[in-house]
Amino acid sequence: MKTILFTGFPGFIGMRLLPRLLELHPGTHVACLVQEKFREAAERSLGALQAGHAHARGRIELVAGDITLPGLGVAASRAAELRRSLWQAWHLAAVYDLAVTRVTKGQGGMPSFADKLEAQQIADVAQYVVESTGG
Repeated sequence: MKTILFTGFPGFIGMRLLPRLLELHPGTHVACLVQEKFREAAERSLGALQAGHAHARGRIELVAGDITLPGLGVAASRAAELRRSLWQAWHLAAVYDLAVTRVTKGQGGMPSFADKLEAQQIADVAQYVVESTGG
């Protein structure tokens, strides 16, 4: 099964985009990167989303992580699973800290989302979509 890595859930855009993505790509599964501090809200939002969209049931999972951490803060075992099935990456999350700057590889500061995917060796995706001000 193909997997979409998705950041920005349970945000406004993510809640509306996920059902459509799953409708367009029936053979896919979505791994939503969610900070632990937002897990409870994400679980409630996931329940509401699945209640309103039968085609989404059982196809979305919440993965603990953080776009500001090395390797996205994804556990090594889960990153290995993603490497095997990752097809697309949708980056909708934002960093709401004006002191954080986006940088390229080899510089100080916060690496880009693509750099972090590469660090986890999961950068080989068919499509990579960024809709974020947060790197």
